[in-house]
Amino acid sequence: MSDVYTKVGNVSIEKLVLTNFDGSVNYDLSSDMMMVSITESMFENVIYGSMLISDSIGLEQNLPIIGQETLSITWTTGTKFKRRSMDFRVYKVGDHEETGNNRYAFNLYFVSQELITSETLKISRSFRSKTVDRIVSSLYSDLQSEKPIEVDKAITNQTFVVANKTPLQGINSLTNHAFSEDYNGSLFFFYETTEGFKFKTIESLYRQSELFEYSMIPSNVQADSQKDFYSIVDMKFKSKFNTLEAVSRGMYQNSCIGFDPIAKSFRTFDYDYVRDFSKTEHIESGMKLTSGDFQGSTSPQRKLVITRGLSMRSDEPAYTKENVIPFRMSQFVQMKYIDLMISINGNTSIFAGCVLKISLPPMAYDDQKKDETNSRYLSGRYIVNTINHVMTNTSYTMGLSLSRDVFSKEPSQRIS
Repeated sequence: MSDVYTKVGNVSIEKLVLTNFDGSVNYDLSSDMMMVSITESMFENVIYGSMLISDSIGLEQNLPIIGQETLSITWTTGTKFKRRSMDFRVYKVGDHEETGNNRYAFNLYFVSQELITSETLKISRSFRSKTVDRIVSSLYSDLQSEKPIEVDKAITNQTFVVANKTPLQGINSLTNHAFSEDYNGSLFFFYETTEGFKFKTIESLYRQSELFEYSMIPSNVQADSQKDFYSIVDMKFKSKFNTLEAVSRGMYQNSCIGFDPIAKSFRTFDYDYVRDFSKTEHIESGMKLTSGDFQGSTSPQRKLVITRGLSMRSDEPAYTKENVIPFRMSQFVQMKYIDLMISINGNTSIFAGCVLKISLPPMAYDDQKKDETNSRYLSGRYIVNTINHVMTNTSYTMGLSLSRDVFSKEPSQRIS
């Protein structure tokens, strides 16, 4: 296989096969596929997508397509990057549209098999004195998946009841009950990537090394070199900051009220962004998202937790539901405070939840910093929230949703 750097933006789709409902027919879709879109996200349990097909032989009737097919796809961007191979279940066929010359176009929608399996199962099970990571692994085994799963360790044994829920519903509930063994925030996500499934805290994801560095290049420069492969084709900020939303959603300050109905006692656990900033990991050692104006402000975000055995001591263990929830509430808002969307040439080594280094141009020319080539506040490490892979038979682009929870440098006055 030729090296990817000679064909920036190209893709080799090595396998694209649709297997019918009983496995008796394997149909090669390579010549019929117009475009395929595959989405993986930290905010979705499984990978899903759609494929636009140009049909001249009546596939839906003659294969036939009845929503029980398997779609197998293998693709790569060259020998320096990973080969991705995945099987999906078809679950829906879109409307047909005549395109001329006795051909019809329609969309085929597909999803990971694990979602189909999960929806066919209802579990009622009690887990006693087990850590959340062990419970997650147990529920994941119900999916009978051959894909690997990476699970962050949780601390404290818990009793957890799954009452008439699917395995994925049970795992999603556990993201709110897990206390990280290594980090204070304990904001967990369960999601699938092209690498497999992950049950991870945002802080452990922040600790990863960046896979690649991407930067903007002038639009009139043709991408034909190794350097250009790591260029940003297009970009826009979905959100740079929204202070009003951050205040209302409790990023700067929030509280959790723990109430014990047996002992008839309650206690309030407060989170303060400035005071507690250093207690959690961040995407990099940058500056806070506020100068401190909101420290000590009263936030409308309060959460009531019904609990038993509530400790009224000031030296209670760090890992209690009432203690962790305020951190989680703030962290979720922090991680989307700077929200960047970019388009890049396809790179099969990038996956949801990985970290990239992004170099952005300065927003304006600064006489005092003539040698400054990057944005002083917004360039740096970003976590990949969502990837939309878009492929044709020859081209491959990726739309990435990225975010970070700090400024690169402390804001300073430049206009006098």
